[in-house]
Amino acid sequence: MLDKLDFKKKQMLLIALAVLLLYIAYQFSFKHAFEAMQLNGQLQKDNRAESGQTASYPQIEKKDEFCAAIVKKYKVRKEDRENHLWQCLSGMAMANKVEISFGQGPAIQADTAALSKGTVTDQFTFRGKYANIVHLLDTVSKSPGIGKIYKFKLESPKKMDKKANDDKLTLVLGLKGLEG
Repeated sequence: MLDKLDFKKKQMLLIALAVLLLYIAYQFSFKHAFEAMQLNGQLQKDNRAESGQTASYPQIEKKDEFCAAIVKKYKVRKEDRENHLWQCLSGMAMANKVEISFGQGPAIQADTAALSKGTVTDQFTFRGKYANIVHLLDTVSKSPGIGKIYKFKLESPKKMDKKANDDKLTLVLGLKGLEG
């Protein structure tokens, strides 16, 4: 069939097929890319108009707003806070090669005004070498979400009438934080 067509008709047919190929490529590929570029430009203009300023990092601002909304809605129950605190401190003690006691120690007098505001206090006892205890204190002081150190007491085994050659010290650590 193509053999019967002369050179001029073959060229016209080739041009028609090329135009058809370009149209199909435009419909399935280029059209969507152009629409996406146009929509991106429009959204950037709208975003700048909404904020009233040219934000250099709009994604960070959106993420910050999203995280702030989540933090406002999320409240931790007392049991969950205590479990989280115990897990964190146990992990820190193990990492620093310090023993942590499972006993609650002496009871702390509860301040009713502080309890009504959601302030909680916890006391923990650690036992280990001096350098390890110092590393533990440094780790605890830099850890967010477990409260702040409000008291600590370092005791020598000689003072507590134990073996004089034992080089492990006892640390009584008090943490205070806000619940809720």
